[in-house]
Amino acid sequence: MQLKKIVEGREPYFVRTHFTIREVVKYMAQKNIGAVAVFTRDNQLAGIFSERDIMKRVVAADLNPDKVLISEVMTKKVYVGTPDEDFEACLQRMKTLNVRHLPIFENGIEYLGLVSLRDLLLIGIDTKDMEIQYLSSYIHNTP
Repeated sequence: MQLKKIVEGREPYFVRTHFTIREVVKYMAQKNIGAVAVFTRDNQLAGIFSERDIMKRVVAADLNPDKVLISEVMTKKVYVGTPDEDFEACLQRMKTLNVRHLPIFENGIEYLGLVSLRDLLLIGIDTKDMEIQYLSSYIHNTP
């Protein structure tokens, strides 16, 4: 399965670098998401902000969420994926890079959405379940 099938039909959530931590956390809670892409005012990807960033860089650092901008605490080193990338190759790349979220861009320009490690693992589980069902059916129907 290609990544475009995963992000297809999803709203591409994002925030801007000039938002405060509180604004971003409220947005994430409202959308029920665990991570969000962060863009500059001129639509350049600047980073990703995740629940892990909240814990490590905000709560543990005793930062004031009303005064600190998201650009100060987001993860700035970001890797991106393409819609045509296979989910298994992407899963392996995310493992190698030790990242949990990957923004997907069409032609390096259009932001399509964020793929999480969880998304990919669930697809892997579904694929394995189908293979098991197929093999089980084959075994039980063989004379």
